[in-house]
Amino acid sequence: METSDNTKRVGVGARLDRLPSSNLQRLFISQLGIGVWFDLFILFTGGPLALPIAKTLNVSKATATFYVAAFPFIGAFLGSIIYGILGDRYGRRITFLTSLLGFGVFSIISAFSTNIYELGILRFVSYLSVGGEIAIVDTYVSEFITRKGRGNWLSWMYTLAWTSSPVGALLVYLFAPVNYVLPGWRWVLLISGIGGIAAWLYRFRLYESPRWLESHGKIKEADETMDKIEERVMKMNKLTTLPPAEYVPYTTKEDKMPLSDLFKGEYKARTVMIWILQFLQGGMSFIIGTLAPLVLVAAGFTIIHSLLFTVVIDTGYVLGSLAASFVLDRYDRKAEIIVFALLLGLDGFAFSLIHIVGLILFFGTAYTFLDNFFNNSWHIYQAEIYPTRARTTGTGAAFSLSRIGTFIFLSTFVVLLDAYGAVPVFSINFMFGIIIAAVVFILGPKTTGKVLELISK
Repeated sequence: METSDNTKRVGVGARLDRLPSSNLQRLFISQLGIGVWFDLFILFTGGPLALPIAKTLNVSKATATFYVAAFPFIGAFLGSIIYGILGDRYGRRITFLTSLLGFGVFSIISAFSTNIYELGILRFVSYLSVGGEIAIVDTYVSEFITRKGRGNWLSWMYTLAWTSSPVGALLVYLFAPVNYVLPGWRWVLLISGIGGIAAWLYRFRLYESPRWLESHGKIKEADETMDKIEERVMKMNKLTTLPPAEYVPYTTKEDKMPLSDLFKGEYKARTVMIWILQFLQGGMSFIIGTLAPLVLVAAGFTIIHSLLFTVVIDTGYVLGSLAASFVLDRYDRKAEIIVFALLLGLDGFAFSLIHIVGLILFFGTAYTFLDNFFNNSWHIYQAEIYPTRARTTGTGAAFSLSRIGTFIFLSTFVVLLDAYGAVPVFSINFMFGIIIAAVVFILGPKTTGKVLELISK
């Protein structure tokens, strides 16, 4: 590993951390957020879509939920690992462009599935394509945005992205009972695929991460990219100079870091912590979005009413992410994860006990609100705890466990819900929150406001 000589050159990290807020950051956040929008859209429409798909393809609700909402997460699990490794090896930009294109193409094809098995396979490939989206985007935000604004800017991006949840639920509600040439659920899949390709085109002007270029010895490209970024920021803000850069250590030729090295040295405790968190939150974060329609139907509400209630509940995702964008960098990231993991578990348990419409909507919306404080905290946290040479490998491997956790827990929860009702399911969910809080408290480092290169050396 070659270390910088700071007397000759100012590193990328120092140049990025001195940038003032500008429309360039807002543009980048919108370009990244629109891709994540469709990633979340396909994930959160799985549960609501399962009900009309079961009717059209003449299968049980449990079978439809498995093939439409649960089984595809195995593809997302593999995609997160594959694209995480590719992101560190070949760059951030090419990997998130490739993943989004694959998602768009296979989502369109899936709209014309003739049976539940064909649909399940195509959804699997769509999830595989988009599986690395979040890990790569979280990495890109952590590497591009200044150390004092990483959490807030990422929350703004996810606020944009999380509008996909209520929009998706609303589309399913509007299209599910109708048939315009095609059954309504097929139109929802078509819309997601076409939108994914449009988002892919919108992203083309994104730069490669200057930190990645620098860490791979591509100094000329890194400096040229930074020159362009600084020039655009100065022009947008009508500045003639930028603040002096503070010292930030950097490397110009980092050693490759294989997956096994995530369990060595200072990274061992971090990896154990984030893997446990991701595996368990894979059940916690999707439990309301996927199971709420089934819980409501089991409580005696019609399918249409349950879908309408889901639209209301899903607005909490947007509101929670919006609130987080104002406060995420004000408090310790580690403490935020602990507090919101516990609150999520408690609120979910309360949701399972209620049968009054007003309280169902209150606790359901409160859950999604709290969930996005929790999600936005760990999204930036998991990218901060690894070095540039292994950032997408580390985040991709960790996030893959959330995908496989979602597959395992949703498959299990659907069976438990059908056999025993909502209380046992959300009791397990509460236990997950307690375990996450304990593990992060014991093993998690503090990262808020720190220079990336100093968090992981």
